[in-house]
Amino acid sequence: MTLTTPNLRVRVDERRLAKVSLGFLVVATVVLQGAFARMRSWYSQHEPLVVARCEVRCWNDDDRNACVKDCLSKGIPKPGFCPDKNTHHLPFSGNCVKNCEKDSQCGGVAKCCPHGCGTTCQMLVNLDFVEGLPETPKEPKVIEGRRKRTVHIEWTPVDLAPEPGRQLYLIEERHHAGKYYNSNLLTNWNPCSKSFRSNRLLKHFVKPGRWYQFRIAAINENGTRGFSESSLPFRVSANPKPPQAPQNVTVGPLVKTNGSLNVLLEWTPPISDLPIERYKVFWSRRLQGAKALDSVLVQQQVLPKVRLTINTKVLTIVHIFNSRKSNGSVNF
Repeated sequence: MTLTTPNLRVRVDERRLAKVSLGFLVVATVVLQGAFARMRSWYSQHEPLVVARCEVRCWNDDDRNACVKDCLSKGIPKPGFCPDKNTHHLPFSGNCVKNCEKDSQCGGVAKCCPHGCGTTCQMLVNLDFVEGLPETPKEPKVIEGRRKRTVHIEWTPVDLAPEPGRQLYLIEERHHAGKYYNSNLLTNWNPCSKSFRSNRLLKHFVKPGRWYQFRIAAINENGTRGFSESSLPFRVSANPKPPQAPQNVTVGPLVKTNGSLNVLLEWTPPISDLPIERYKVFWSRRLQGAKALDSVLVQQQVLPKVRLTINTKVLTIVHIFNSRKSNGSVNF
């Protein structure tokens, strides 16, 4: 991201945590928030439960990938029954709304149902009485692995599939950053893994400083009854590490405009366990007649993300550091 102000242009990757100085000193402030989505490209394009069902249906096909692609493009009807289209309690029942054409366009176990003069995604009725569907898994248990960023998820198997590939478990997660669990801060549910067994080891998936919940759905070629209850809130025991200093700070050519200086500042953000909210910038002025590295603080400012305006006549040394040791400096 690049932002231009009358006196300074700053280009920063704001997704990381940092501590930088530069005749201005830039210090990052952490906010325990953020989200991540570990999913494949087709997860974002198609309903995850539909994708899993197509994978099961195509398990023994000679060209499995082509079979799954064809299954997703055509769509397959979901099991279960739509609510009575004549009921007056359905949302949009009195309007001509058409927000779906096939079941695969509806999330979860919802079905594309007609009502009045339109179609909308509606929750199924009497799904418990549909035969041929696997039972809903029980609440999953989450156990921290020996390595602090590894978790083991297990649940009670619902059915004994006649052969491998005939029943698949889809695992979804949601999370939020923070010291204390708050359900109002949780992200939306996102697919994170699949398994043909009643357990799954997730390596290097969870991050310190975040609360997680998981849920499981069992899918066979006939469909699914939906997701289990969510797991108890879980976080790894490891604490988030303090941020390192940014690397490769560069300062572009100085351009004098109406008595002020324009400069492009760039750096490579360091690895951080926590997301960045803002940076704090200090800038200083060289002392008259003093040694080259001596300067006096002029001003400091907290900037949201990378927004900053500086009005000064002379800038001093660009210097990268953290609280423990210096990492070098750049003069201009």
